[in-house]
Amino acid sequence: QGILWFGTANGLSRFAGEQFTNYTDADGLPGREVRDLCTDSQGRIWLGSGYSCQGVSCFDGRQFTTYTHEDGLVDTQNIVLTVYEDRQGRMWFGTWAGLSCFDGNEFTNYTSADGLWENGVFDIIEDREGQMWLAHGQMCGLSCFDEKTVTLLTDQSAGWVSTQDKKGRIWYTDRDLYVINVDSESSQVQQRKLPFDMAVIWLMVDSRDRLWIGPYQGGLYR
Repeated sequence: QGILWFGTANGLSRFAGEQFTNYTDADGLPGREVRDLCTDSQGRIWLGSGYSCQGVSCFDGRQFTTYTHEDGLVDTQNIVLTVYEDRQGRMWFGTWAGLSCFDGNEFTNYTSADGLWENGVFDIIEDREGQMWLAHGQMCGLSCFDEKTVTLLTDQSAGWVSTQDKKGRIWYTDRDLYVINVDSESSQVQQRKLPFDMAVIWLMVDSRDRLWIGPYQGGLYR
């Protein structure tokens, strides 16, 4: 529909081309911080509350519905760091305490006790084979997860973000850039130096299969 949504430290903003419409706790948002957001296949906006500790909220254009640990979310502190919808329409939430999957009725939770590298999940992507890839921050590698088995990949830190290109390769960062060709038998990791020395907080592959890199400070790289 060409509508842009922005999550901020002070609420949610909607831009339809001419003016902004803003939503805060006065409009039903459970807390002001929006750490991550995702538009699902039904057009609803899902919002991770981050360190405001308010769980995850779903906005259908009229009202906010919020889910917390009391509803089944894995994190007792309700810290939701990332939000993702898979091809089956299920919502996945990365938290400080593990991974939650919500099918619209109930939550299924996964933690390091189930084989994840670490409980903190900062980014989630689904590859072409339907496997979920989890980035655990600067102290751990990647978890590759298909609900039945967990494969732990890379010894080095996988940072906070990851993405997949049109060739099926998984890109992730620490202080350098790494790529895994998951279609090969070895899944060998290749390392590439970055022209800056700081954490990367954003990765994206565009429609022309170009990789865009956003560091914590200092502009945008391609």
